[in-house]
Amino acid sequence: MNQLLSSIGLLLLTIQVSVAQTDATIKKDFKDYQELIQKGQFEASLDYIYPKLFEVLPKEKMLQVMQTMTNNPMLEMEFGESK
Repeated sequence: MNQLLSSIGLLLLTIQVSVAQTDATIKKDFKDYQELIQKGQFEASLDYIYPKLFEVLPKEKMLQVMQTMTNNPMLEMEFGESK
């Protein structure tokens, strides 16, 4: 369970952002990422993750963790609106 929570935290903190992006672009990308997560489109959401993260946690494993999370009846998740 700790690995799962750590993976989620790491996932949310590693959205790919380049230095040249503007604040508006970053906000739009995060909103798009959040919407994909809410819709359960996890594979598409992984396109927003910094690619080097997959050297630590392979993309297939991260996808599996995300799918397992949503299928766990003991884990309840709520998403608010992004601001």
